Amino acid sequence: MNNKIKKLFATIIFSLLPFSVWSEKIETQMSADTITVQPDGILYAEGNVIVSYGNNKIKARALKFNQKSNQIQFTELQDFYDGKAIKFSAEEAVISSDLSQGIIRTAELLIDDVIKIQTDEVKLKSGEISSASGISRVTSCEECEEKEPNWYLSASSAKRDLEDLNIVYKNVTVRVKGLPVAYIPYLRMPDPSVSRARGFLVPEAVLTSNLASGLKLPYFVPMGISSDMLITPYFSSKTKTLEYRYRKKFRKGELTINGAFSDDDLVNNDLRYFSQLVGNYQMGYGVDLNFNVGKVSDSSYLGDYVYSEESEFNSEISLRKTIVEKQQFFDGDLSYLRETEQDNSLDEYYSLSGLYIKDISPVNVPGKLSLSANLNSSVNVNDDNSFSRPPSSAQVGIDYNQQTSIGSLKFSNDVYGQYNSFVNSADAGTTNEEFSFQYGASTLISAPFHARGKGKLIFLNPKLLLSFNDQENDILGDYFIGTEELNWGNVFSGKKIRSLTESETGLSVSLGIERQVFWENGRHLELSFAASKIDNLTYTPSPTLGLEARDLNYLGKFSYHTKNANSFGANALFSSKGRLIEGDFRGNYTHKNINLGLNYQTIDQAIDTRLSEDLRTMNFTSEYSLSDDFQVNAGGRYDLNNSKMAKTSFGLSFDMGSWEYNFTRDYLKQDPDKFSMSAIFDDECTRLTFSFENRYQDIGSSEPVKSLMFRVQLKPFANVVFAQGGDQITF
Repeated sequence: MNNKIKKLFATIIFSLLPFSVWSEKIETQMSADTITVQPDGILYAEGNVIVSYGNNKIKARALKFNQKSNQIQFTELQDFYDGKAIKFSAEEAVISSDLSQGIIRTAELLIDDVIKIQTDEVKLKSGEISSASGISRVTSCEECEEKEPNWYLSASSAKRDLEDLNIVYKNVTVRVKGLPVAYIPYLRMPDPSVSRARGFLVPEAVLTSNLASGLKLPYFVPMGISSDMLITPYFSSKTKTLEYRYRKKFRKGELTINGAFSDDDLVNNDLRYFSQLVGNYQMGYGVDLNFNVGKVSDSSYLGDYVYSEESEFNSEISLRKTIVEKQQFFDGDLSYLRETEQDNSLDEYYSLSGLYIKDISPVNVPGKLSLSANLNSSVNVNDDNSFSRPPSSAQVGIDYNQQTSIGSLKFSNDVYGQYNSFVNSADAGTTNEEFSFQYGASTLISAPFHARGKGKLIFLNPKLLLSFNDQENDILGDYFIGTEELNWGNVFSGKKIRSLTESETGLSVSLGIERQVFWENGRHLELSFAASKIDNLTYTPSPTLGLEARDLNYLGKFSYHTKNANSFGANALFSSKGRLIEGDFRGNYTHKNINLGLNYQTIDQAIDTRLSEDLRTMNFTSEYSLSDDFQVNAGGRYDLNNSKMAKTSFGLSFDMGSWEYNFTRDYLKQDPDKFSMSAIFDDECTRLTFSFENRYQDIGSSEPVKSLMFRVQLKPFANVVFAQGGDQITF
């Protein structure tokens, strides 16, 4: 049972605990309309009886104190307040004079002005609440005359075991709208005076399509103040499973071990299992140890029991150290990875990487000087136990940057040099070490300008970049060559090629202008254009990637926002011959109750080798609100090359009082992909969710998933969930 349920039942027993402090030597004050003392020593108080004891205050119709029997009898307790959070009323209470023993009958309690409790009898023993019986109602819902609350709990009795710090409950029933939804005949719970104690948690009802209906009974075992164990037997007609979880908290880290053992009908005569260890630890000298290792008996086990969407666990261990300071930065990582994918010949992988950057402020020299070092190295262990060394690299570099201005002109000057070492055995057929040296210089000139016109503010910023780059020695193989393209992130960079082994050579130039206009009525216009020419490259790029040597390539960007939040925009990359390499055109329109979105995207096949032809798609979204409580939406992606829908979705949602209804239908390539519908009831004390989902995909050895779920959330206490389908949703 979760912590909120524990506190709920604990409240029933201990909400009257302030009585126990009456035995202390605190002055008691009493007032009433009539107070009389009989010759036999019996004191009577009647009419507007008020008893104050410290922060406690009791109002009652009458009070009787018998000195011989040492008992105080209250009649019609109208109000009790402990000065903190508890209020209650009762028909009568008979308590010893030292307030250590007694019985309180027909009590109604209010906790934190939210939780309402009704119980027939509460017993005091040794100054403590020892038991309660006839617990007829516990709820946080508003209660109306002759109407039951949306939900409430009941129990025949609750008894406190002070020696073992447990409370035993009998015949616990959860009711929603008057209907019983859960019954627990016997429940032993931790005492609320301890934060963590041994005991059973809320049982979990599980209904799945491949394992039938079953029951999980979690048992919590504390192991000191910083560790615990959770053991969960899982029984159904098709499986006998034992789940476990161990957690340990360290001063500088944490550890979690999860796992399960199963004997089921899905795989005959085999014990199925998984185990996973996850954790981290802060070692000395700022080194962080992270690990995530696991083992699975077979590839379908995790999917059959919905423990994971993966078929197997990869294992990874890493040591990492990061230093971030004003003048220096370091990030280093030593990793071990074990691959378990069935179609992967790689078995184990060891890697070492590190990056160090140091800023130096030379004396009497303007600008900033930076030194850098970078290392990436690894070793593969294949599934046949053979070893190979994948491409590895090491670099050391120096960079100098100076920023100055002359009038309205701003200059950013940069000079760099980088010495590289490579082992490129993956595609060059050699393990020989190769070296290269890259160097270059660049100057970026800009002239930002702004002017205020009638009802608008204009920004204009022309830019000119001149750069020279070169490289000594060519590197064999293409492993480090990536798919490069001209974009707004690198068009004004001194070196536009990110590849470690390749570079621009000779003189390069980039020219562009940025214009922005802001109107006082909220409109905003942005227009940018740039052209770039690279003198040469150390490799031959695809002719359509926007980095053609000796030819100009072009970038354009446009966006406009209206005062009504409508927007239109476009991005485009053109080759030197005017061919559109990549384009993105989008718009969003809102008017009254309708919202429309449209996006057209085109990508040249050469920019992505996974494409067999140019990609041209149209994405659209739409939403129409008939009212604040009724919305319809539709969307999809249309493949212009094949003249058919690639993905389509439809949805409907509406509210009726406290109920919310949702329906969605998705299609992938005109075939059903997903259907879902739900009904949700939500008020101040209850949230009910009914949902059905049909996903046309496989999990483990199960059929395509069809799940039916009913969830009850009893505010502010607990969740109760019944579900059928591949997803094991529990309560």
